[in-house]
Amino acid sequence: MEKYLTRHHKGALNRLLQAVLADLRVPQYVAGCKALGIIDKLITGPFWRYLESSKDSILELSSVYSKMKTEFDKWGCDALPLIENEVLLFPDFTNYADEVAMFLNKPSPVDSMVQELLQLLCESFSATMQRQLIDHLPGGEFHSVSNSQILHETKSVPKTNVTPERDFAVLDRLLAQKPNASYIALESLLLFSHNQTAIWLDSKTPQERERLFQAARTMTSVHRANFQKRRGEIERRRKEEQEKREKEKLRREKKEIEEKV
Repeated sequence: MEKYLTRHHKGALNRLLQAVLADLRVPQYVAGCKALGIIDKLITGPFWRYLESSKDSILELSSVYSKMKTEFDKWGCDALPLIENEVLLFPDFTNYADEVAMFLNKPSPVDSMVQELLQLLCESFSATMQRQLIDHLPGGEFHSVSNSQILHETKSVPKTNVTPERDFAVLDRLLAQKPNASYIALESLLLFSHNQTAIWLDSKTPQERERLFQAARTMTSVHRANFQKRRGEIERRRKEEQEKREKEKLRREKKEIEEKV
């Protein structure tokens, strides 16, 4: 990139490209880019591809999390194997033969800083896993589950947040397009799209579709009542949480006053 900016533009750089060129000449920034590139190629990228293609349930990921935690602990002390491409967390999902990977694998003058950055990142990853995935690590509640009921109940739990993020994006668009729509109408549109109801209806005969529409009209009042009941329950829980936070805040303020006195 530095060669391209200096040779191709021949000094005719706008202010943005001048800033980019200046950053490319800072060794710390270059080391940071290389460290993040290695993280993407060897850890986050392969892990995400594994989650998307694997048919394992959420509970079967416990062994994967444990392996990652062990490796992060090791790399937090010595990240040289990452720089030298000696280890692969997910060999079947790692592409380390493209042009970018080849450049990342080449020795550079900033490799000592890259190693330090990778060790800091791995230590941070390890601490985050210990905090957020403690139930899936050895000794945790879901590390080794043998209860058939729990295995059955968690079989369909999604391994990523792609689906809910997509639903919220669609909801955001619907709120902008239909600001006066009710919540139950928006929820119906989301479910209709997400469940591919139109395709399912097209597979039915005209008589079956008419029967289904009539049943839906008949159940309208029941669904509205259930929706209002569910919404009331959510509101009740929200108020309880708010009151709990307010009480905790008052307790802390009272304790601080007592300590000051």
